[in-house]
Amino acid sequence: MITKSFALIRSYNLSGGFMVCRFMVCRFAVCTIIACGLLLSSCSMQPTFHSPEISDGAPNIPVDLNQVVEPTPKSEPISRYGNHSPYTVLGKTYQVWSTEKQYKEEGVASWYGTKFHGQHTSSWEPYNMLSMTAAHKHLPLPSFVKVTNVDNQQSIIVRVNDRGPFHDNRIIDLSYAAAMKLGYAEKGTANVIIETVAMPYLPTSPQALASIKDKDLAIAQAKKDNNGKATSSAPAIYVQAGAFSKQDAADNLKVAISALTDTPIKVVKQEQQNAGTQTLTLYKVQIGPLYNPERAQLLSQLIRDTQLAQPIVLTEQKTLSAIH
Repeated sequence: MITKSFALIRSYNLSGGFMVCRFMVCRFAVCTIIACGLLLSSCSMQPTFHSPEISDGAPNIPVDLNQVVEPTPKSEPISRYGNHSPYTVLGKTYQVWSTEKQYKEEGVASWYGTKFHGQHTSSWEPYNMLSMTAAHKHLPLPSFVKVTNVDNQQSIIVRVNDRGPFHDNRIIDLSYAAAMKLGYAEKGTANVIIETVAMPYLPTSPQALASIKDKDLAIAQAKKDNNGKATSSAPAIYVQAGAFSKQDAADNLKVAISALTDTPIKVVKQEQQNAGTQTLTLYKVQIGPLYNPERAQLLSQLIRDTQLAQPIVLTEQKTLSAIH
């Protein structure tokens, strides 16, 4: 049995998510830890370190591989955590690859086990050494890959939900169970070929929005009779992207959002009394009407991701004067 020593650091990345970094260290070496991404000054959580003196290894109970089920490849929403790019570990910068391409590479695989069992992975899922999972430095999380042992031609499917191994001559770190299935757990490493079989999708990708739009249209149609008249008094949903005291600012935001979606967008005018006696005029950018809460949330996230605004979802539409 070949054992391995690791150190683990957990920190916030630029987008406020968590990045869990694992890297190989010498047992008695003095290590300089460089956090992945940027630490948020408001973060009160301190990095968590795992002593390099504690060896990684196999479980001390027999593992029945017949009970270990391979995952079914499927395209999942991209993880909120672990996909910040670029990120840096020990002075070396890594890029997270695009979700729009398929990848194939050959190199050395290792595995990790008891030391990290139950700990958070980079995608913030708990690591289970008896599940068919893996860590990769570049693949977007979560991805599904086919891993083939070059020496014995055995192949498995694993779900990539972690970052690593940060060792120059290794391309993937498999769970202990996955390494057993490929026949190299006792050896420690193996020459493998990995091929992506399913990549994650962005929740605000055109494909996701198109799917939600179809649902939205179906719901809207169900609310009408054969003559096209509304049959439900339930209020429509609107996404309000912003409210401005000047119409020009509202118009500019409307134009910017129009490039992201073909959902109707309008600028509405509302007059209201402030704390004193003055009348305040606001120009509000509203998207809708929508009939599907899921689509409203996706459109809101799309606007946030592009850093255009911080929208809110309105479940009731007040009587406003539409300008255009």
